[in-house]
Formats: sequence, structure tokens, C-alpha cells
Amino acid sequence: MTPDSLKSRRLAGVFLFGWVFFNYPVFSLFNLPATWGGIPLLYGYVFFIWAIIIGLIILAARRDPPPAGPRR
Repeated sequence: MTPDSLKSRRLAGVFLFGWVFFNYPVFSLFNLPATWGGIPLLYGYVFFIWAIIIGLIILAARRDPPPAGPRR
């Protein structure tokens, strides 16, 4: 598997993660009239998942170090 193929698979996985957690059924679980630290629960959920997705994109797009095998 080439590094570009692996990166594409990881980014596709991040997309699916975001699609699932920003979809209506999961969204409706956090649509409550409650606050956490003064922030409405739904807004906190959105920004928390958003931050996780950004972190996962950074990890997925990071260039892997070259293999440590002997050079010719």
C-alpha cells in the first residue's frame, strides 16, 4: 500500500467519522435545554467534534517518515 493510498483511506475515515457525528440522529441527542460551563450543550458538542476532526485531519495528513532501510 502506497503512502498516498494510506493517506486517502485515513482521510476518508475522518470524513465518515464527521458524517456520522454531524448527522441528525446523533445531533438530536445533544439538542437539550442544558448548559455545560455556560455553553449550550449542542454548541459545545459541535465545537468539540469539530476540534476532534481537525486533529484527526492533521494526524491523517502528516507525512510519514521514510523507511529506515539501507540506502543505495
